[in-house]
Amino acid sequence: MTRTFQYLLITIILAIFLGGAVFAGGRGESRETDRPEPAPESRGDRIEFGREVERPEVTEDPDDADDSEEGLGLWIIADHDLDQTLEREISTILQQGYTPVGMERLEDGISMLYIRTEALRYDRWIIHEFTDLSALNEEFSAFLVDGWLPMGFSKHGDSITVFFVRSRETEINAWRIHDVPAGEMEQLFGVVEAYMEEGYLPYGLSIDRTDNRIWLLVLETETSPVAMGRAVNVLINGFAEDEIVDGVTEDVSRGAVPWGMSRGRDASFFLYLF
Repeated sequence: MTRTFQYLLITIILAIFLGGAVFAGGRGESRETDRPEPAPESRGDRIEFGREVERPEVTEDPDDADDSEEGLGLWIIADHDLDQTLEREISTILQQGYTPVGMERLEDGISMLYIRTEALRYDRWIIHEFTDLSALNEEFSAFLVDGWLPMGFSKHGDSITVFFVRSRETEINAWRIHDVPAGEMEQLFGVVEAYMEEGYLPYGLSIDRTDNRIWLLVLETETSPVAMGRAVNVLINGFAEDEIVDGVTEDVSRGAVPWGMSRGRDASFFLYLF
């Protein structure tokens, strides 16, 4: 498949995702910071869920794994309501050895993408909504300074919702949030390539239907494959709702690791690393 055809195919799926809305033009504002500094307590308080979580012990020999974990898929997508069941549902999934790698803020809940891995150690998770985007640099950086790693990212209207895990093993040097017009996939891939050349790795993908823009979260960490000089490729693929299971399963079978998600009513987009 040529790059031109790939861009065209994804643009068609985007039209389904956005419900036929006209793509916004112009140049978007990019928010960024180089050196996170401590900030006052965040004022975003519309969504605030989180709890401690006990992760399975890392085992070197697959034969030593708990039999109760047999049959679990390599990845799952789960929709959670914003009620008293959310914390229990998410923690149950994490305790089975899954790690959150993508999130979409829905009208009445959140949709989560998980992959089964023990590569990342963490002991707590939290979902936080940033409602004052003029203070985003300070407030987002404050979480990073406190040891929180953003593993899910969703831009929705005038707020940004983030799924953090507390990981003391990952030191974040810098972060960026960059947006491009929806449909400009070649521009998006160019932005991704430019950031990766500077040592950043994509950690979040979101498509905001209210402004028809694609939002990308990238991090520069001490332990990322890019920082350690290893080659990393990025794939972005889109599927209609009834093709998600087969599409993601096929991508995973080819060695792609799901690492971000933007979920829509009729179509969804997935960011992979490989």
